Amino acid sequence: MIFEEGIDNFAVVLRGQSIEKIDRVYKNYSSCLFVSDLDNEIDKLGKYLVNKNGVQLVNRGITCPWRKENYEKMKVKDVIFPRVKGAREKIKGGDIKTKKLKSLYKNLNLRIHYLPSFVMKYAPFFGKDFKFVNTGVLGIVYALTVVRPKHLWIIGLDFYQTDYIVKRKGFSLVKRQERMKEYDVANVLIKKFIEPRKDVQFHIVTYYDGFPKLDNLELL
Repeated sequence: MIFEEGIDNFAVVLRGQSIEKIDRVYKNYSSCLFVSDLDNEIDKLGKYLVNKNGVQLVNRGITCPWRKENYEKMKVKDVIFPRVKGAREKIKGGDIKTKKLKSLYKNLNLRIHYLPSFVMKYAPFFGKDFKFVNTGVLGIVYALTVVRPKHLWIIGLDFYQTDYIVKRKGFSLVKRQERMKEYDVANVLIKKFIEPRKDVQFHIVTYYDGFPKLDNLELL
């Protein structure tokens, strides 16, 4: 296991615009999961992101790897790949795209890990049988089911209600918003993973205005 199970405080760091408020919470945790491509956020907010026991959760996007200097700056040495059903049937070690990405991460001197297979059983909650609708959602589910902290700090969870702090080339905010609505992502995450978990105190840094008032939820 990469992280100690049942630790007091753990964070999932996402790319939503509300990450700009990270200065309010970064001292509350020492271990975290960095989700996807955070090069722009590291450039702007690096002083609040460094010096953590951090691991990157990646997807199969070619833009997901950080620049080499950011892995060095952040002292991140491990990445987690999501399991892809059927990949090993095509090529030993994964499909062609995944194999190329694995080589890229290895060339960056990063250790590659895989999700425990049981995590994928939660994917159908979001309407897809064999993969999660969103890497950020996967990161949150990973934290809840694998790390199982007492306090979970989720930073930058906006459900695309706002844009990123730095606009990305080719990124369509409207398409992402439509995807969130199509799979009812916010409601499912709240009803199935936040509200029932009375054993976890959630601290969410967000600009999303649809969160209900819950005893185990603090909005920041």
